[in-house]
Amino acid sequence: MNRERLNHLITILENVAPARFDLNEWKCGTTACAIGHACLDPELNRQGLYLERVAGDWGAWTPSYGDSRSWGAVQAFFDLNFSNTLHLFAHDSYHDEGEAPVRPQEVIARIQQFMKDNP
Repeated sequence: MNRERLNHLITILENVAPARFDLNEWKCGTTACAIGHACLDPELNRQGLYLERVAGDWGAWTPSYGDSRSWGAVQAFFDLNFSNTLHLFAHDSYHDEGEAPVRPQEVIARIQQFMKDNP
């Protein structure tokens, strides 16, 4: 895992208002999920992570890193396996449908616990 990048993501998320956070969307107008906010960060952009418009799908965006797209890009950028990527960042790994929205602080806590559990 790339701890430096995960720690930087924590810093990003600490500054995201809950109203601008939606774990269901990479990027949707003024809201984004954890990875959407990461893809909008200038430092992580310099490291190669960015949002790319999905061809043929107006308004759809996906994370990109190197030759990888979507969850593969997230996995490669943060040097995680697929299961850990979904555990940290996928909406379905947090709440059952219909429960309260996931807050940035919940994602931060999960990342911190994951790094603690995987020295």
